[in-house]
Amino acid sequence: MSKLYVDELHPKTSGGFVSTKVPVLSATLTSHQTGLTSGQYHLIDFSGYGTVEVDNCSGWDSANEKWTPTVAGWYQVNATLSAGGGTIRAAGPLIYKNGSLHTQDIFWLSAESYGDDIGGSLSTLVELNGTSDYIQLYGYVYDSSVGTDDILGTNRRTHLSAHFVSR
Repeated sequence: MSKLYVDELHPKTSGGFVSTKVPVLSATLTSHQTGLTSGQYHLIDFSGYGTVEVDNCSGWDSANEKWTPTVAGWYQVNATLSAGGGTIRAAGPLIYKNGSLHTQDIFWLSAESYGDDIGGSLSTLVELNGTSDYIQLYGYVYDSSVGTDDILGTNRRTHLSAHFVSR
């Protein structure tokens, strides 16, 4: 683990005040990611169907839809996911760390007849080393009637955010 000097996270302004700058990410879908096979995990394509609104450490990799922050520590990671396109029975976000499942929150209805557009959200802490550890957002959608589903964009219905909270 590399050493972190106080000035990297708390640089002083010209007036001598400490100005906190910590790694922050905010990405959202702005249109629907459509035609997804029901019952599978799908990488959320922010680069093709959305936008990265904030990435103050330049850690976003649009080719692989992943974020690698430049400071080691614990990160608060939040995700929401909404799905539609049929009579949805289950949907939710999954946070992957380094290509493996870290946290998931899949919302299941008791029957498909109850849901059209449904979603879920999660909030978790993830430890990232500041050099090679990364996170990605996947989505799960299930319905047996249509076979293909959509992960919904617009109105921040599918969103990923992360920020540094502690060493």
